[in-house]
Amino acid sequence: MPDRLARETARFSHDVATLNAPADVLDALQDIVEPYDINVLNSRTMPITPADIVLNSWQTGDNLFFGRTIPDDYWPQCHEAGSRYGFGALSIRARHTTQPFTFAEAALQQKSPRSGSWIFEFLRGFDIRDGFFCTFRSWVLVYSSPRILALTPPMRSQLSSAAHSAVSRLEAITKTKARERNMRAINELTTREMEVLQERARLHTNVEIARELGIARKTVDELLRRARIKLGAPDVAIALLTAYKRGLIVF
Repeated sequence: MPDRLARETARFSHDVATLNAPADVLDALQDIVEPYDINVLNSRTMPITPADIVLNSWQTGDNLFFGRTIPDDYWPQCHEAGSRYGFGALSIRARHTTQPFTFAEAALQQKSPRSGSWIFEFLRGFDIRDGFFCTFRSWVLVYSSPRILALTPPMRSQLSSAAHSAVSRLEAITKTKARERNMRAINELTTREMEVLQERARLHTNVEIARELGIARKTVDELLRRARIKLGAPDVAIALLTAYKRGLIVF
């Protein structure tokens, strides 16, 4: 079995560069691990502080991707629980080590019995008893399993290697998409619209922006409205966050 996994991991690492959609990357990885009663849970960027959760830094299809076996209601429920209780024990563990670890190991290594323990009960609600958490730079890839995993050193190494290949490809895909979005946004937003967004990011009110730029208050309102629509944001706060993430403004 380990030899088979090694061969499939090597082939995946070679072929993954030909995949151009995140779903295809995770599907190919799922095909490798499924025979071992392991699933691809998700791959995402790793939050640095609890504020990242509040700011909704994870956007499905942008820097958060799920394996095909994960139900649609998993993320909304997980996000709600994370916003309420803070980091789960898995994320806490990942912030203190670069070594891959199983969920069971994270539970045993908790410094406090209550420190993020909500995640384990939450996962059991989705028939997830264990998993394998792999971190690479600012990204993670997480496997899950309906049973307690007993991974041999070769299996740990191969699962980690496959995760690394998947994350590297996801990074390349998302960076390319981000550049394309930035170029579209830059081409769509006028110089005046970006100027008003930048002034608003400096905590200026619309009245102050109008006075500073020598334009009418209603003009500022309209420019912000147009910028918000072009950025696909429901309100100005989200428009500012979107523009910041795309490198269009600075805070």
